[in-house]
Amino acid sequence: MQSKWIHSGTGEPENGDIKKFVAGIRDLVNLSFDRFNDKIKAKRDLLEKTLYDSSTRYEAIIVYPSINKLSEPSARDLHDLAAEMNDPTDMLTVTPFIQGDLFRSLTVGISGEPINLEIILNSWGKRDTPRPAIYGQVDGQQIGSWWEKNRTRLFVKNLRGVLGDTDVNNEIRDTIERNPEHFWYFNNGITIIAQKITKAAAGGGDNAFGVFHCKNVSIVNGAQTVGAIGKYAESGKDNHHKISVAVRIISLEESQDDFGIPSQRPTTGRTELKTGISLRSIPSKAGSVRNWQSRMSHIMYCGRRPPPGQKRRSIWWRARQHFPALPAMFKWSCS
Repeated sequence: MQSKWIHSGTGEPENGDIKKFVAGIRDLVNLSFDRFNDKIKAKRDLLEKTLYDSSTRYEAIIVYPSINKLSEPSARDLHDLAAEMNDPTDMLTVTPFIQGDLFRSLTVGISGEPINLEIILNSWGKRDTPRPAIYGQVDGQQIGSWWEKNRTRLFVKNLRGVLGDTDVNNEIRDTIERNPEHFWYFNNGITIIAQKITKAAAGGGDNAFGVFHCKNVSIVNGAQTVGAIGKYAESGKDNHHKISVAVRIISLEESQDDFGIPSQRPTTGRTELKTGISLRSIPSKAGSVRNWQSRMSHIMYCGRRPPPGQKRRSIWWRARQHFPALPAMFKWSCS
């Protein structure tokens, strides 16, 4: 992290300071500890262990109390650093924090103030019953901007947030990089709930594109998609401009119940469960989990017997969906 105090509230860090920051990161990843002070040298063992761990991900944060964004030379230096470190795999995210970001971080709570989005939908359509909704395609650049401005606040009403560097998220980023034109076909899309949806005049009655103002939104399905696209956009690459994502937006304006609460969403709830809410968050590459996977192969696990007169429930669970190293199915008997 690099922080600079700018008393006037205008301007941005000098390009020379940004170059020093970038050089420091390069020295660190190149293990050039002779160029650092004693405080850094004292943590050399810990830093080396972290740097040699291929699962480690890094975030370079520039903080300064100004309304101005970074100058073009400074932004280019950081972009080049990200492009250099993110080849062949993404490991570095660059995050500038300006005055507005700092203010929002102090004034916005855990769930924060309502998020309002202006969404441009291509090839859009609508449903009126049983609940009003619109659907269409959104380009990756828009989604990247949602993430940049709101980050995990987008998922307040989601059953889970962004899970991080999972196999699924790596596959999403790989598709963006290698097959952006096929992204719409491979991805399940994004579901958004909004307190109110208003269509702008732009586009008229043509369904080729429409501009929709969505008030108090939350992404209830597709957190991994949004997070992966957002982090890809921050990596310094730009293939996300080429992708198209299926999006549906459900209006809660006429809802009299708790349709927007995760536990009351039977359809999206089943989708969340199908993709493994809790089990996927287990780091499947960890050695202990691989050992556990191996030991469970070809074993039937039974829970305690039910009380006399009460029937047992048998649950078939497709284990391969969560643990590819295991056989295709287990049969769990439980009360």
